Amino acid sequence: ADSVSFQANDRSVNSAVVYGTIKVWPVKGGPVVNIISQTNNCVFVAGQNATIVADGFDPDGSITNVQFFAGTNLLSSTTNAPYFFVWTNLVAGVYGLTAVGTDNEGLSVTSSVVTITVIEKLALTFTGPIVYDPQANLFKQVIRVSNPPPFALSAARVLVFLPSSPVGGVFTANGTA
Repeated sequence: ADSVSFQANDRSVNSAVVYGTIKVWPVKGGPVVNIISQTNNCVFVAGQNATIVADGFDPDGSITNVQFFAGTNLLSSTTNAPYFFVWTNLVAGVYGLTAVGTDNEGLSVTSSVVTITVIEKLALTFTGPIVYDPQANLFKQVIRVSNPPPFALSAARVLVFLPSSPVGGVFTANGTA
C-alpha cells in the first residue's frame, strides 16, 4: 500500500492536509485464445477434413477448456494443450469459426472470428484426350481448373497416379513436382 497526502488551495486559503492510503490489487485477467490454423478466408473442397488449432494462455492461472464453434454450433471441446480438433467431411458453406477459452477461475474469452469457405467441388475442364507418352511412360491429359467466383485460388495441385508407383506424384499447375 502507498500513502499519499494532498492539500487543496484556492490561491488564498489552504485546506487542511488530507492523508489517504491507496491499495492496489491485481486485476484478475481472463485467458487469451486465438485460432492460429486455419487462417481467415481459407477455401476447402466439400468432403475434405480441416484441422482447427487454437493457441491460448492465461496470465494468472491456467486454461481448463477450449471449445470450437462454427457460428453458435459447438464443434468440439478439449481440455489439453495443444488445443485442436479435426473437422471431418466438410459440407459446402461459409463458416465463422471461433474458439472459447475458459480458465481455472471460470473466466471465458472468445477469439476473433476466422472465416472459411467450403466449395462443393473444383470446376475442372478436360481440354484434351488422355494420351500415352512412351518416353515418360505416362498417360497425360491436360485439364484446366477454373476458380469459381469469388473464391480465387492461389495454387492448384493435381495428384497423378504413375503406373510404377502406388503412391503417385503431386504436380503443381506449371508441371513441377
